[in-house]
Amino acid sequence: MEPLPAGFYGKFDEKNPVVSSLEQKLTRFMRNLERVASHSSYTRGANDLFCIWNMYEKLLPARYYQEKLLKVGSFLAQLKFYKLASWQCYGRYLQQFGSPRIDDITDVKKFKATFLPGQFEIENASLTIHALQMNSICSYYMVKEADPKLLKLESQRKCTSILKFLRLIMQVALPKEQLCWLILNGTIHIYTICRHMMVLALYAKAFEYILWAAICMETSFPLSTVRYLRWRATLYTAVCQCYYDCESDILAETFARRALGKISELSQMETMGSSPQTPEVAKAFREATVKVSIMIFKRAVIESRRKPKGILRPKQKTNYKESQNLPWPHNATEYLLAEMFPGSAAQFLAITEALSSGNRRVLQTRPPFPAEHEVIDVTTELFLAGLLLLAGGGGNTQLSATACTGPIGGINKSSSLMELAAAGEDGVSVEAAVRFAKIAFCYEYLEIFDVIIAPLLTFLRKHENMAWKSYELDLDLLIAMEPFVSARKPKHGLPIVGSCARGGILQPGGAIILCDDLVILAEALFAYTCTPLEGTTPDIDMVVDAILFLWQKCKTVLQRGNFGIIGSTKYLKKMDNFGKWMHILSILQEVTIWCNLGDVDPVVMADITLYSAGLLETLADSSVKTKRKPGGLWILEWDHPSLHKGSNAAHEDQSDTATSTQTPAISTQTEHCAPMNLLMKHPAEQLDIACKMLEKAVDSIAAARSVSTEKTLLIDNSYIKLDEHIYQSTSQLDLQEQNNVPQEDSYKATALCSLIMDLHLELIQVYYRVAFKLLKMNHENSENNSQETIGANENYDFTISTEADIIKKVKKNYVLKAMFLIQKVMILYSKEQDQSSKYHLLEKAVTLLQKAEDEEKMLYLLSTPQPTAENEELDVVPAPILLSRTHNSMIFKPAPFTSSKKVYWYRIFGRTATGSILKVRLKDSHFGGTGQEVPALGECLLEVKDIEPNEKYIFAVAAYSEDGTIIGDGIGQTTKPILAYYPLPILTAWTCLCQAAYQLGYYPVAKVAFSVLWKHFVSQECQTSESNWLVSEKTDWCITQKSLSKDAVSWASPILLRNFLGSIFIDSDISCQEGAVYCDSLSDNGPLYKGQLGRLAKCERILVAIEIAGWINDANQALQAVVQCYGLLAPLIFHRIPSTPVVQILTKCLCILQDVVGAYRQRKQFGITESLQHMTACITYYLAKTLRCWKEYDLALEVVIIGKEILHSALQETAAEQKAGGIEDEAETLQNKWESTIDQQKLVIENSMQMKSMDEVLADLKKEEKPEALSGNEAVIYTTILFAPINIAYNAVMKFKDKSRFLEYFVLFLHRLVQKEHFAHISNWVIEVVGFLRKRNRALLGKKKTSGKKSAIKHLKNAAVVIEYHNNPVSKKPKKEKATLKELLQTIHNNPSIKLNPLAQRKQREKLEKKAKEVFRTLLRPIVHRYLQLKKFNKFCMIEMPWRSQLNMLLGILCFNSFMRYYEEDGWTSKSISRSEPWEKFLFEDLNSGRSCCLKIRTLGEVSVRRPELWEKLLLEDLNPGVRSLEPSIFSSDLRGLPQAFVRYSFLDPDIFTLHNCGGLLIDTEIDDSEMIQEIPEVSLYSLRRNEKSSESEHGWNDAISDSTESALNTSLTQMTTEEFEPTTGEGSTPSISAILIKDQLNKAFLYIRRAVVF
Repeated sequence: MEPLPAGFYGKFDEKNPVVSSLEQKLTRFMRNLERVASHSSYTRGANDLFCIWNMYEKLLPARYYQEKLLKVGSFLAQLKFYKLASWQCYGRYLQQFGSPRIDDITDVKKFKATFLPGQFEIENASLTIHALQMNSICSYYMVKEADPKLLKLESQRKCTSILKFLRLIMQVALPKEQLCWLILNGTIHIYTICRHMMVLALYAKAFEYILWAAICMETSFPLSTVRYLRWRATLYTAVCQCYYDCESDILAETFARRALGKISELSQMETMGSSPQTPEVAKAFREATVKVSIMIFKRAVIESRRKPKGILRPKQKTNYKESQNLPWPHNATEYLLAEMFPGSAAQFLAITEALSSGNRRVLQTRPPFPAEHEVIDVTTELFLAGLLLLAGGGGNTQLSATACTGPIGGINKSSSLMELAAAGEDGVSVEAAVRFAKIAFCYEYLEIFDVIIAPLLTFLRKHENMAWKSYELDLDLLIAMEPFVSARKPKHGLPIVGSCARGGILQPGGAIILCDDLVILAEALFAYTCTPLEGTTPDIDMVVDAILFLWQKCKTVLQRGNFGIIGSTKYLKKMDNFGKWMHILSILQEVTIWCNLGDVDPVVMADITLYSAGLLETLADSSVKTKRKPGGLWILEWDHPSLHKGSNAAHEDQSDTATSTQTPAISTQTEHCAPMNLLMKHPAEQLDIACKMLEKAVDSIAAARSVSTEKTLLIDNSYIKLDEHIYQSTSQLDLQEQNNVPQEDSYKATALCSLIMDLHLELIQVYYRVAFKLLKMNHENSENNSQETIGANENYDFTISTEADIIKKVKKNYVLKAMFLIQKVMILYSKEQDQSSKYHLLEKAVTLLQKAEDEEKMLYLLSTPQPTAENEELDVVPAPILLSRTHNSMIFKPAPFTSSKKVYWYRIFGRTATGSILKVRLKDSHFGGTGQEVPALGECLLEVKDIEPNEKYIFAVAAYSEDGTIIGDGIGQTTKPILAYYPLPILTAWTCLCQAAYQLGYYPVAKVAFSVLWKHFVSQECQTSESNWLVSEKTDWCITQKSLSKDAVSWASPILLRNFLGSIFIDSDISCQEGAVYCDSLSDNGPLYKGQLGRLAKCERILVAIEIAGWINDANQALQAVVQCYGLLAPLIFHRIPSTPVVQILTKCLCILQDVVGAYRQRKQFGITESLQHMTACITYYLAKTLRCWKEYDLALEVVIIGKEILHSALQETAAEQKAGGIEDEAETLQNKWESTIDQQKLVIENSMQMKSMDEVLADLKKEEKPEALSGNEAVIYTTILFAPINIAYNAVMKFKDKSRFLEYFVLFLHRLVQKEHFAHISNWVIEVVGFLRKRNRALLGKKKTSGKKSAIKHLKNAAVVIEYHNNPVSKKPKKEKATLKELLQTIHNNPSIKLNPLAQRKQREKLEKKAKEVFRTLLRPIVHRYLQLKKFNKFCMIEMPWRSQLNMLLGILCFNSFMRYYEEDGWTSKSISRSEPWEKFLFEDLNSGRSCCLKIRTLGEVSVRRPELWEKLLLEDLNPGVRSLEPSIFSSDLRGLPQAFVRYSFLDPDIFTLHNCGGLLIDTEIDDSEMIQEIPEVSLYSLRRNEKSSESEHGWNDAISDSTESALNTSLTQMTTEEFEPTTGEGSTPSISAILIKDQLNKAFLYIRRAVVF
């Protein structure tokens, strides 16, 4: 049976049963809600209220029911239950108007049509407007509760929307005087919201609404009376302050004057009244006048002193010290004060307001701005006037400074400054005095600050008022900060308490460190924040500024030494006074957590924590490894003599150690007051402190992430693939629409959120690492009870978390589990343990990250509504849509739901995802926010709180109708399990796994991780064919430079990009190790063609690394990538293969070197700097050489210029270091010589561009110059060899005789001589070099001399005196011969007494051991010496092997040149053998490249290898010219056919050519192999083999030139005459001289070419 309505019971009054029942239930509900203490009781009360309204809505009259709704809503608002008041009271009242959004109602007409339909009735309208106002203010408080600092753009938008709606409400109610109370309430609500926004520096957004509120107070006649004058004045002042903060001073003064006129009009109207003016009314007028007049004075005091621009007046300097002795007022500023304000209180208030500015912060000091004479003078006068008023002068008494009792004699400790100003009395409040001191400090008026600070502090300490303790701490912090504002010595005269004097020392626990101003400031900051007294409220702005100042100092020191977050002990030793910086960092970490700096700047908070924890971790590791006493390492290292000057005094006062050196204010003794206590702690305790730091930082950064947008709290946006059009069209566009920002700004916001996510994961990673180190240390100490081990048998005062404790916190978070396993493998597992267990854990981490990826995709699907048919009625409510998630809360919104009944309410239920049946029931309402009725109208958000982190939950929604009955078959569909934690960066976790797997040597896991990163960041789209790099003419294979995905890189954080860059280097190193791709090998253990393509493919990824280094602006990483590219292409550069891809890659590398010249010039080790210079020179040389061959003269010139600039900058640094070392002249000589060689190279290219002949170029280069001494700098030797004059180049090469690369430089020099046909000095220089090499080899091999005589003893200086001394018969003593080992043994056997005497036996045994060791050393020394010499000799042979091959090749070319010359002189000609082609075709186009081998030499080799019968006939014909056994036609045809086979040759074909370590004779495999392996007839080559064998060294090493060669080269090739010798014909005639010379040169040519072959 349904209950009967109230009208059924007769009269509707309090005795009505329905009314009394309702009152009883509401009274019980209010009583229970007043003492609510838990979520369950709150939910029970909310459900009770929901049932009450549903029950009595139809039983009571509408008017009474609505009044009760508003009354209960006001009660709930007073208890600050804003959600319940808005949803169950004001929201219920507004349900009768539908579900309009306040953003959609923009004008009065639409407002009335929606909320006030029909005739405007005052009673109903007042209830509706009141409900709208209260609902709006409740919405504001809900926004403020979720985001107190309005850091979210969405929160600011909601506040602005609420202000607009309140203004619209007031606009509707303003014409009705009966609704004036609603206008007053509206002004109060607007002022409340605007003041909050003004405190957060959102002046521009709050200005128009606070102005509207002030105008409404004027417009409404009932509110324009004296009763509301104070409130009007407050609104006027707020409007003027907004103008000033928006830097609209003129408008502020104009509005203030207008407001003052309104107040004057009201005063006149009040005076015209019949009733006399009461004291309260007069006080109200004075207060309002003072408030508005201050806003006028704030600008007028400066503008009245400004001079007109057209008038020039000489500036008169005022002596302010003398003017202070004059009677008040002293100057124009004081005259204006006395004229506008009665009493010193109002005058002091005007001074502080005039000097205050919303753009100034106390600790961010700076002089008055703008820096004009008038502004500076007025500011000085204001401070002097304030100082006088604070001392008790001026005001009504008009006392001068000499008549005042003290600097703070005018303080009134019983009243506020505004009360005194309203009463027109004299005096200054304590709060105003402290504020004045802060302003003086901010303006850097430290003289005034020093005058008032000491008596003010004394006054505050004397009275011991708890409300003033915060003022005392503020002043303490200012005193600690004062030394950093000015270099002047403070003059406040405060006594110094304690032994930690400025510039002195502090010795807690026996450790000596400097205790300077930074330590004092840090201690003051710690006492100011972390140990505050009850009732004190520190100034957060001052705390933040002090933190940032100290962090900047610490960061500069840490970055200067490149310590990094985890540094090595050897780097920490280089830090001056490490204990001080460690102490400051620990304090900063505590203070940042206390003040929630992570909400404002999470990056700074994370950096401070990571550095602090990293340094503690390093200290603990060093103590464990070195087994030293904790802190002992640092005491020894930093025990500087300068610190001992005051050590005695410090020891004397050690018992009275204070934390302040300048003031007794900073005297709070805490655990952190000892600067060295962290260093003196046990390593385990240091790690425990680091763990606690990291835990607090993780919680802080988690709170900071809550201010992010909802999309960034749902999934990792940087991970979701950007090519998914669904995601791109929903997530990104929705994010832009919500924030109302352009796409570029959206990228920045997302990148910032990604950075915070990466910092979050990094903090967790470091926490796991430190926790595992602590666990490992505890485990080792428990196993080893030795006293030598640090921490053995010690009981810690803290609890060490076990592995089970850590895994309990991780729970079901796949990413955290993966990071947990990675750190476990890295820390707990030693190198000796089983590798399979390590690899298994790494593979498990891969599986976990893959599951996390699937979970991210699932969460994305949950955040998007599932498509349904239009107007399709559903029986079950769909699963809710997830909007955001944190570690303890989640926010949902109902999915679109169409049913037969209209939905008015939603309730969400949830539970943990455990058990076999994952379904939510109606009783699952144990979490905060579950089970509560949320209105479905408007923006319906279902928030669940108080859930456990890293646990998975399932949720479901139930829908209710207007009367509270459930819709559908019951509760709705259940969501999939959702992890309760912030989204973590999966890509960053992949980078960590890649690095860990690489360090442990498990490359398959590293490859899998890198493939995920590569797929995400690198676009797979190929570029156009114009940028393709052609590798070979015989294939269509090409490489394309990979391009980065712009969206992926833009959304990624710098941390992720840096880690990805490291992963590229890791992948490159792994591929090089697996493929044996080294910089000194070209074949790579396989075919040459594939090896070259593999190197170019590896360069693709290195080029991506260069591009990423540009994104993160890291010059060092870009330089490292260039070095990697150079290492991969080094064999191709070494063999000078003119490949287009190589040229393009090296061109880009050279441009990168030009851009990162700053990193290039950083101080590095000398070997590294020299290697970089050598790399740059090689790249420049290769590019210039290749481009010249391709006739790209413009580009070649640019390459040379760029190379010169890079090397020039490097040489300047080298020269500066050499000057510092005392070798200035050599550096200058080197620089001058290098510049001359570069200029010569530029001259060659410019002449080539002008199409000059080669003779002219050679003539320019052959100009004789005065030889200069050239320093042996390998960075420029290539250019010197190529372009310097011959004699200078030869001298430069000979300077490297003692270097391992000497033969390389000589071969390059010889190549130049042969190419340009400079044969004049070749024989002498070759003989000289070969002779030097032979002497060096003999010295290394240590050949025995034929004579057994000892070498003559070198006579000493002053030998006559020595001889005379030794010839003295008196001093001459017979030489005692040492006993041999055999004699000692015989002595022991022949003397039985020794066996009986243990002492004698022991002595004889010692003699035997000593003699045996002596014999052993004597016999072993030559063996070891010979072994080392042979090892060194073998090293030289390996290095010089390719160059000896090239030397033989060049000598063979010389002999073949002589052979051709004799043929021409004898009249021998051949179409296949001629000198019509230039010498460039006879040589390798680039030395050792193998691409264009000497065709003529090769032709000769083909004759000897393929057609031995031709070779034999040719030799016979040379020996006997009369015998013509070989027809010229046959000879010509056979040789004519050979060069045609060369066209088919391609050095990149692996089936044709393989080159391992050096150049050699090339053999075309396209000819039948049977023809290639035919042996050369022994008859014709007997002499060649005999000569070859005789020239080889007896140690198996060929000296590259035989004795016969030396004798043959003694005759200069250029001196060979062209005289024709008459050959004698006949059978028995001997060969002619010409035939002998031809045969000799041909034999030598073949011999050298054969020596050059390397099989």
